[in-house]
Amino acid sequence: MIMKKPLNILHWFNQNQLFVVLLPLIAFYAFILPSWAIVSYFLCWIITYLNLKNKILLNVIYIALISANLILYRNIFDADFWIILLLLCIPIAHLYDHEKDRSLLLTIISFITAAIFIFKPNFFIAILAFIWINIFLIYFIKYKYHFNFDFQTINFRIIGMMLFFISLLTAIIFLLLPRFQMTMLGEASRGKNQGVQDFIDLYQQDKFYAADPYDVYKIKMDQMASDMPYWKVHVLTNYKDFKWFKSRNVTFFKAPKQSYRSYSIIENNAYQNQYLPVLGNAAITISKHKYWAGANGELSLQKILNSEYEHIKIKTFNSKPFKRTVNLNHDLNSKFTNWAREQYRKFNNDQEFIKFLENYFGQNFSYKIKNLNLNKEKPLDSFFFDIKKGSCTHFAVAMANALRANNIPANIVTGYLGGQWNIYGNYYTISSENAHAWVEAKINGEWIYIDPTLKIENIESDAESVAFRNLTNSKASFFKEVAAYLDNINTLISFKILNYGYQNRSINITNKALIEIILFIATPGVIFLLLIFIFNKSWLFSSSRLQREENNWRKYLNQKGFSLSNLNSLEIFPYENKHFSKNQIKFIQKINNVFLQLRYGKNKGNKNLFIGLKQKINEYKRKF
Repeated sequence: MIMKKPLNILHWFNQNQLFVVLLPLIAFYAFILPSWAIVSYFLCWIITYLNLKNKILLNVIYIALISANLILYRNIFDADFWIILLLLCIPIAHLYDHEKDRSLLLTIISFITAAIFIFKPNFFIAILAFIWINIFLIYFIKYKYHFNFDFQTINFRIIGMMLFFISLLTAIIFLLLPRFQMTMLGEASRGKNQGVQDFIDLYQQDKFYAADPYDVYKIKMDQMASDMPYWKVHVLTNYKDFKWFKSRNVTFFKAPKQSYRSYSIIENNAYQNQYLPVLGNAAITISKHKYWAGANGELSLQKILNSEYEHIKIKTFNSKPFKRTVNLNHDLNSKFTNWAREQYRKFNNDQEFIKFLENYFGQNFSYKIKNLNLNKEKPLDSFFFDIKKGSCTHFAVAMANALRANNIPANIVTGYLGGQWNIYGNYYTISSENAHAWVEAKINGEWIYIDPTLKIENIESDAESVAFRNLTNSKASFFKEVAAYLDNINTLISFKILNYGYQNRSINITNKALIEIILFIATPGVIFLLLIFIFNKSWLFSSSRLQREENNWRKYLNQKGFSLSNLNSLEIFPYENKHFSKNQIKFIQKINNVFLQLRYGKNKGNKNLFIGLKQKINEYKRKF
């Protein structure tokens, strides 16, 4: 391969500023697309940098790389497939699209930018996307159409007033129509998340964990839980043909006077599911939602929520003597049931038997989620005696079956284990990866939690991210601290704006609340104005040293009284000025001529001439 020119990264960045401008967009997609697609994107830029003289060879290599990515992804009906294709086309379009309007490149980037909203970005990401779109348009117009913005002619006062009145109008409309959802885009792409499963089919438990992880709940508490929190959602009491499911005949729960803990669900991405997470043995809602609380400790709303940001307050209870559903049905004919009965006879009490089972699982089994290939006719025996690998659902089913086989009342609970505690907002972020199953059994007259999965030490590669793998709250890295802080800002904004109007239409909005909403809505415009100011002042956005020097020279002359804008060429400089002497005018004329020579003349780009130019400018400033 023959390079067109020696390797010069700084020069390449200067000539390909689009690569730098697109980095924020690529950073967003790095969290969504496969890592190999992002690596391929940067490889495409390297291929175009080499710019082989043999264009046929260049095109073949490029097409082969794109084809390999599309074959790896395969699913042409997925939006990600087409986004990968368009991303990989950007470098080659930048190389070949020499037309004045560069319509091909602009079209590709426009589609990719618009696709951000397919993924239902949060409020914070939406603001950043809005800002980036405007910066990109400024870049595109300035560098591709060779049009220079005259920032000195911008009336920031008028723009500021317009932003204020637009924000005020938007806030008024929002307050009048508070049930308008800002995150409606992307609902079809993500689908309706129903939360954790309310049944267990031992043969098909590959689907217990979501294929694509997502945040399910954000739960605000006064302080972090002292123990690892178990969030109960469903209690599976019935068994039939290797399947565990909920009972429909559950008595209503009567709340005792003394509560255990209160918390609030401030974001609920499983709001299509009426069942709510319960921390403790039972719970009720204390917000204005009609609910049903069952004796098994489940809490369900009578109506589906309007939005994932609808605020729900929950009070939980932790007293022991609750009456649960007692159902001893289990797999009567399995080899495992007979084994459990034989082992039970060796122990003096239920606690010793439970401890034995937990240790047995930990010493003889591995944690694995997918491709277990259990026997469809006898999945429990296949799991326990042959495969000896499974997920939390398999261990919970085995434990519950062993207990029921020995007349110990036991039910399976599905919900979530743990969560990421945010120290800035005092809330847990519970992900689909926190989905978990455990057992609730009646021991010595009290219902207690039993989690056989916690004893498993051998973890297969497909289960590295499961909840119980990281139960210790180790010190977060700097980047995780920053991410937690930004997540808190996003959660605060989403809650303040998107939650309004769902609690009570007659709520009196205080002046403070109204100001907060206006400020949040105005945030994108304010940040955008700040970035325009930085863009204008910073030398980083100038295309070359000569351009930076000329811009500084123009500003200096403007300050000294010359009427000169970015649209004026130095060739037609208005030298007539009553406030300047003839010597000053001649000196300015000499400096301007050097600028013109460096830009258009035979000495274009001459380093020595450029150094001499800077010396002449400094000399002029000293003399005059």
